[in-house]
Amino acid sequence: MKRSSVPSKPYFFIDLPGRVNRSKGDGYKTFTISTGLIDFDIKVISEYIHVGSGSYESANNDWYYTFFRSKNQIMIPGSSIKGAVRAVAEAISSSCVSTYSIKEKDYLYKNKNRIKCSSLNNLCPVCRIFGTTGYSGKIYFTDAPLLSGQIEKNVQVGNLYSPRRIFGRKFYHNKTYIKPQTERGIIPLALEAVKKDSIFKTTLSFQNLKDEELSLILHSMGINQDYKIKIGGAKPRCFGTVEITPTKIRLIDFNKDRMLSSNTPFYEKDLEWIKKIMGNRNLIQEDFFNKFSMNSKIETGECPAWNY
Repeated sequence: MKRSSVPSKPYFFIDLPGRVNRSKGDGYKTFTISTGLIDFDIKVISEYIHVGSGSYESANNDWYYTFFRSKNQIMIPGSSIKGAVRAVAEAISSSCVSTYSIKEKDYLYKNKNRIKCSSLNNLCPVCRIFGTTGYSGKIYFTDAPLLSGQIEKNVQVGNLYSPRRIFGRKFYHNKTYIKPQTERGIIPLALEAVKKDSIFKTTLSFQNLKDEELSLILHSMGINQDYKIKIGGAKPRCFGTVEITPTKIRLIDFNKDRMLSSNTPFYEKDLEWIKKIMGNRNLIQEDFFNKFSMNSKIETGECPAWNY
């Protein structure tokens, strides 16, 4: 392939903060701030989504990597949802880099203030919410079963590559999937994938969240925004773009119970409550947020089928 014909990169970078804001983590044994549950529908916006199980199967002598299942039901693990949301939350706030590859380490260590939080008395905003070593955090996503939609067992994608150079936190554009043709004898990867317009459902459980913390989570999920986030694998091939929509909110009634138990009463809130919460942008770094938002909108154009 000639250099001039190499398509544009499917990813973009968000700069790292010059300084990470850290403070002591909050406790979660008593509940005096927002504590409750929010149900969400997750709609597949891209042509496909694939969350790998680590296993593979064959159909008509064609091998493919399977989608994650629990009790033989297709679903997105809650940990995958949490990881995707956390990555965005770190990028749009003044937070540390919690996970990084060997290739990213040199770039990260140019400013050691960005390194993963290590003291429970000195946590960045995202570690206070999502947790870190020795601190479980204050939110949890349930596994998201597939409620409706279609599954395709042998979707082909070109081999995946990582960037040669790192310039910040990496995210992927939301464009259109292109099926690769066999190139110079290279066989594409084959994946079991869930198709566009399919619906999954998850519940966010949260404890002792300040309004600014819940707002950061909701912005990081793309709630009521014109950008979309990605979940799962094959992101460079334009897999995994989702639209997340809240469907039900339940909060603890602190007037009746200040300790969480199986009998703790909940009361429902109108979905307009989310708009009020999202008005608090104290933890959001506007320059990082604007760059992420601009590059994460649904775009015309195609993702590269092979090299990029």
